[in-house]
Amino acid sequence: MKHTITSPAWMIVLGKTLAKQGHTHILLSGYLGAGKTHFTKWFVQWLGLDDRLVTSPTYSYSNSYNEQVLHCDFYRLENKEELRSKWLLDAIENHDNVLIEWPKWEATYADEDWLSVTIEIVDETTREVTVLPFS
Repeated sequence: MKHTITSPAWMIVLGKTLAKQGHTHILLSGYLGAGKTHFTKWFVQWLGLDDRLVTSPTYSYSNSYNEQVLHCDFYRLENKEELRSKWLLDAIENHDNVLIEWPKWEATYADEDWLSVTIEIVDETTREVTVLPFS
């Protein structure tokens, strides 16, 4: 399903809608600045957590918000073995809500319960967001 998002308010609605529908494991793809971390903020907000907790996990690889949400960024991972050596696979298994930016080696941790969300930049205020089941 493809959505045209023309404002941050509509991205909030999309993030909250997916959370409300029970989607708890999401792969987030898109170029730098597309809105992956902002999408996570809105997901966290719907769960009743303070969205100010959400920061990009680019250098930490993962952030856990009140032990309810795991937010990962695999951009800097160089190989699949780092998923184990940095304890990321264990963290994924131990969280009920997981959002991963820059997913890699998805078959290692994702199954049919995961959603794939791709955010494309159209212009400064418009994003095309494609939401599909992971396969």
